[in-house]
Amino acid sequence: MPPNGGADWVVAGGLVFDGGGGPPVRTDLHVRGGRVDGTGSAARRIDADGAWVLPGFVDAHSHADLSVLSGAAMEVRARAGVTTEIVGQDGLGYAPVFPESAVLMAGVLAPLTGVRSAAGWPGVGGYLDACDAGAYARVAALVPHGAARAAVTGLADRPATGPERARIAELVAAGMRDGAVGLSSGLSYPPARWATTAELIEAARPAGAAGGRYVTHLRGYGDGFADAIEEALRIGREAGVAVHFSHFHVSGPGRDGSAEAYLAPLRAARAAGQVVSHDSYPYTVSCTFLAAVLPGWLQAQPSDELLASLRRPATAARAAVELDATGPGATFAAGWDEVVLAGLAGTPDADLDGCPMPEAAARRRSTVGELVTTLAVRTALM
Repeated sequence: MPPNGGADWVVAGGLVFDGGGGPPVRTDLHVRGGRVDGTGSAARRIDADGAWVLPGFVDAHSHADLSVLSGAAMEVRARAGVTTEIVGQDGLGYAPVFPESAVLMAGVLAPLTGVRSAAGWPGVGGYLDACDAGAYARVAALVPHGAARAAVTGLADRPATGPERARIAELVAAGMRDGAVGLSSGLSYPPARWATTAELIEAARPAGAAGGRYVTHLRGYGDGFADAIEEALRIGREAGVAVHFSHFHVSGPGRDGSAEAYLAPLRAARAAGQVVSHDSYPYTVSCTFLAAVLPGWLQAQPSDELLASLRRPATAARAAVELDATGPGATFAAGWDEVVLAGLAGTPDADLDGCPMPEAAARRRSTVGELVTTLAVRTALM
């Protein structure tokens, strides 16, 4: 917004998109007191001839949970036109968290969102209150299933019991009452990777009852991709909730030209009356943190215990052997040869930044599994 945004001003001669899906119209856009008013004139004028005038963009998957409160990098996002952030994605977030789960969730989230001295909020309402008091963008929050599960089961690598499932659903219902717009899941990340479909259906029902969505990072994007799509659609049907697929992408060796086959179940569900949507990012690679490739028995430990385990030679060797045998895990659609290291600039391993894993391992005269366990300790799982 121009300086002195409370005054009357006009954006003149631009091609105006109203956000409703209709064709753009070349017209003047009048603003009074910070609100669009389609009539009249104004002393302040911005010449928008040759430019597009659009509503602010909604970033559906930003992980800006803390940045909206600190302002970190938010000017860049505003200059790109993003004015609304949807947070709490991938089942990960800072509300609801409690003393017993705060450290667990902060350890998982730190590589994505940075570190916060106060680990989180016991309810979505408290987080949204903080946003209302001083956020750098508009914020819509999802209830993160992983955070709710961590509050109830910790990082237990097992299905939730009946009473635990009921408590998770209660936390989701409370979050919806506080103003959340849906439930998110991240089914390849701890602790949600151990959740059953039945648990997710029970957790999603309160979101559906409140008119929200089930927004999911699927259980797998590799060999189990088709099954993961069907699981998400089943959750939507049985929970009575709209389904949104986060970062829906068809990638990996041998999948060229196969997108239609994976989109077909979504189209069939829509044709049957189910509300289904998806988003996709405009680049050809995916990104996650290093801990996501570690064996599940390690991911079931809090970050500090996990690092301590990897510092023990016998444990590191066991993990390395497993990683060499099984590859990077369900969230990947490719093997180690298609995985590239990133984010190592400024570290002792900066020379490996941008290297495919086999090349990086060769430089260190190790196997890929040995390299992963070594870097996990050196970078503290970033």
